Formats: sequence, structure tokens, C-alpha cells
Amino acid sequence: MEFLDYKYSIDRDSRRFSIDSLTDRTLPKYIGKFMSLSERKIDSLINERIYATEISKLNDIFEGKQVHSILEEIVTQHSQRFQSIPQEALRYWNRVNSYSKFGIVSFSTNPYSVTMWGLYCNNDGYYVEYDSEEFLNSVYTLNSSNHLLFSNLTRVRYVEDYKAFAQALLESEDEYVYRMLASIHTKMLDWKLENEFRLVVKNDGTEMSTRFTTKGNFFDYSDVGHFSREMRFDLSSISRIILSAHFFRHKDFIDYDKEGGIVQYGLSETGIDSSRYKILQFSINKNIPLFIVGINHFEPVIYKIEIEINDKGIKARHLYNINYTKSTDPNIHAL
Repeated sequence: MEFLDYKYSIDRDSRRFSIDSLTDRTLPKYIGKFMSLSERKIDSLINERIYATEISKLNDIFEGKQVHSILEEIVTQHSQRFQSIPQEALRYWNRVNSYSKFGIVSFSTNPYSVTMWGLYCNNDGYYVEYDSEEFLNSVYTLNSSNHLLFSNLTRVRYVEDYKAFAQALLESEDEYVYRMLASIHTKMLDWKLENEFRLVVKNDGTEMSTRFTTKGNFFDYSDVGHFSREMRFDLSSISRIILSAHFFRHKDFIDYDKEGGIVQYGLSETGIDSSRYKILQFSINKNIPLFIVGINHFEPVIYKIEIEINDKGIKARHLYNINYTKSTDPNIHAL
């Protein structure tokens, strides 16, 4: 299927489906995720897991609304027949709930975005950057037996007239699954600052007909499509971790050696600061390069930072001579 400058296809033998731009095929060498200091997210990272968010829980309230409208219309048209033919009802309800079988892993390519740091990290989280090819290959390989279909890495399409896009999707006569894919990677122009890329995941296991039951005059489909959204990946695909400008707080400060660029922080592995400590300890144990966001001449910059754990907490050496801006960062411009 081709729809608005994109081509959609599914190959179940290779467990892949493709969302390909017909106008811009360039993809980034590195992709990343802004992360809050949530214990669940930190534990997932340490345990080499990444989470595919259910579409209904994404922060754009318009995500997926067009496809829901299409499928609800189908069910309405056939509602009378469903009462006498339960198996046909099951087939259509499985379509309606197929949207819950999709998960989204969102990525950014700009760790210098002040807006993104505030929106997704509250300015005190971190950014995990991956080599995109290594990361995707590890996800495809390590989750090949999980009844999952994976997309390629796809660039989100931003449309100025979102209402017109939604209407075109509703009126299209293409298969609903392709219209669903078109909906999944299209957002309003307001979100363009994110320059988002997505990995789309679909549970392609057997339809859960054994759990499908009738209740009165309607059908219970609450369990249809639910699946584990955590996937494995290889830690070797992480290229660096970037700490937010406020990752270290003033109250953590103990001592400062200006000449050596060394700061002593009183972080510990217990108590309220344990999440910060765990990220730093993880980067040391896995030998992952660390950077931290700063400001130089009113421009965001990242500096290399080296961490040492001692009896007082965390000693951080800021290597100010190793620094990048958005325009000079080789990872940002690599393709």
C-alpha cells in the first residue's frame, strides 16, 4: 500500500513490516531516549530491557483515533449479524482490539533539545544513545521467538492539516492494517520539534479466541491483544549516556577542585538518591561513556565526565576540553 508518500508492507516469514518514506530515506546512525529517574526504567535498562508503549498511553491525545473510528464503524455495520453469528463477531472484535496489539518505542536524535529535557526528564534525568543498526539487530534477534512483528526504524510524519489526513484515512479503501500503520507514525505539526523516530512492534500471536465470551448482548474482549511489552536488547549497542544539566543537585555538593574539574557529591546507593547512583554505577560497570549537559555562551553543550565511586559517594571529573555542541557533535550528524 502507498499512502501520502509512504509505502507499507508486511512479510510474516521474516517477521517484519516496513514503513518506508518515498521521499526521504535517510536514517540516523545514532538514536536515543530521554529517560526520567523512574526506578522501573532504570531497572529495565540495567536488565537489558526496553518497553514498547501502548498507543493509548502515548502523550499525544490524537494518536490512533482515526483507526478506532474506522473499526468501530465496521462493528456498528455488522452488529445485528454478530448476535446470531458469534464467530464472525469474534473476527471483527479482534480487529477492533488489534490496536492494543501494537506498541511504540520512540526515539530522538537531539540530546541538545532543552524542550525535550524538560518534557520527558523534568531536567533531572538522562539520555541513552544507541547505535541504531546494532540496537535494532539485537532487538530483532533476541526477541525472534516472542510472536512479535517488528517494523524498520521509521521517521514520524508531521502533517499541517491533521483533520484532512484523518479524513483521507477514513475514506481510504486500503486494508485496515495498512491504514493502522499510517496512523501510527503520523502526528500533528505541533510535535515536529521532537524529530521523532519509531520502532513499531505488533503481537502477531494466535487470536485469543479461547478467552472470548459473550455477556448478554455484548462481547467481552478485555483480554484480547494484551502482551508483554518489554523486549530484550544488547547493551553493547549503547554508545553513550548523557546526564541532564540538573542530574547533580546543589544539595549533593560536598567539595570542588576547580583546577582539576573534580566535584565530590554525596550520593549513595540507598535512600532518595539511589536512582542517580544506580545509573552512574551501571555506566562504570559496563564501561559506557558518560557526558553531562552544560551551557557555554548561552548554547547547550555536552562535556565528557568520568565517575569514581568512593567512601564519600560519587567523585565526578568534568573533562571540559572534550565537549560538543549540536553543530559539532559527530554522533548527531552521522548517517
